[in-house]
Order: sequence, then structure tokens, then C-alpha cells
Amino acid sequence: MISEFLHFDEQMVLPGITFKHLAMIPFSIGILILAFYYLYWKPKHKNALDSL
Repeated sequence: MISEFLHFDEQMVLPGITFKHLAMIPFSIGILILAFYYLYWKPKHKNALDSL
């Protein structure tokens, strides 16, 4: 989101790849981690104590 304010999100990194495309990599990794936690880890560890 900072790249949108600083206007470098549309700049080309490689032909056909912009900074918006590069931002999808960590976003996708985060979605996969959340999916793993809520769909696999949490149901198998129902009795585990929460840290908060």
C-alpha cells in the first residue's frame, strides 16, 4: 500500500512484471500460512493453550 502512495507500484522490474506483481508473493505466502493454521493446525490442537 505504501507503493501506491509513493507511486512506484506501476514501475517495471522486468518486462511484464511490476512491483504490484512482486507484492503478490508475500501476500500469497501469508494467506497460505493462515490457511494452514486455521484448516490444519488449529483443529488438530484444540486443547492447546492460547498465548493471549
